[in-house]
Amino acid sequence: MIPPVPTARLLAVIPLLACFASCNRTQQGVACAPLTAVTSVRIAQKGSGQPHQFVIDDRYQVQGLVDFANGRRGGFSARHAPLPAATTSAAFYNGSESLITFGAGQNFFSISCPGYTGVEEANRVQIAEFERLLSEQP
Repeated sequence: MIPPVPTARLLAVIPLLACFASCNRTQQGVACAPLTAVTSVRIAQKGSGQPHQFVIDDRYQVQGLVDFANGRRGGFSARHAPLPAATTSAAFYNGSESLITFGAGQNFFSISCPGYTGVEEANRVQIAEFERLLSEQP
């Protein structure tokens, strides 16, 4: 027969372990809300030279970036650790309100919004499409 004290301790610890395991597990499908009202996108690019920053406020170019980000927001895995460093990031705004930040690195996309950060794998074709949308001229 198992002594009652260790069993009681074990029963108290099991729910904590289950919670810890589920809280640190990667969650699929949880993402930021779809972008709807976006007035500008602030771009930051890091490369071998000086960092480059600029603002996109042309409504057609903004809409292309919104469509791109919305089309990918469902595939991210939640991250509890810091996101990998993106070489290019696009911060979406509605006026002065920050909505999400969508980033790209060598082989990933990242997303962050209030209460959520996520990352997903991306290939060079997908990343090139994102960068093409950033460089389009109105």
